[in-house]
Amino acid sequence: MIRLQPTRGKKRQWKASKLAFLVVTFAIVGILALPFLFTKHHFALASPANWNPTEVQVAGTRIVAAYATDAGQSHPATFYYRAEAEVQYQISGKKFDVWLPASRTTANRAEPQMWLSDKKG
Repeated sequence: MIRLQPTRGKKRQWKASKLAFLVVTFAIVGILALPFLFTKHHFALASPANWNPTEVQVAGTRIVAAYATDAGQSHPATFYYRAEAEVQYQISGKKFDVWLPASRTTANRAEPQMWLSDKKG
């Protein structure tokens, strides 16, 4: 908690304006830092330069419930769905078999189904 010292006249005015200046400065610095935080997050999701590409095989697909919103008294829960692909690959002789998200998440279950049928067809 910031506390202003009880002073009179111009000293009090100076301390109040100094406090306002600091608050505004921190707000501006915080707003300017946001793009750098998102950029850092974006690069964290990118693969490192020393990773080699590998051949993958899609073994299967499925539609899953990704998450649901909370139900209230006046409305039921809303389920959100997405398509997933079972991907098999091999790195340094070790085989991997994982399910990965393949489409965007949507409340309409038919949308990821249509998206998958377009990709298969």
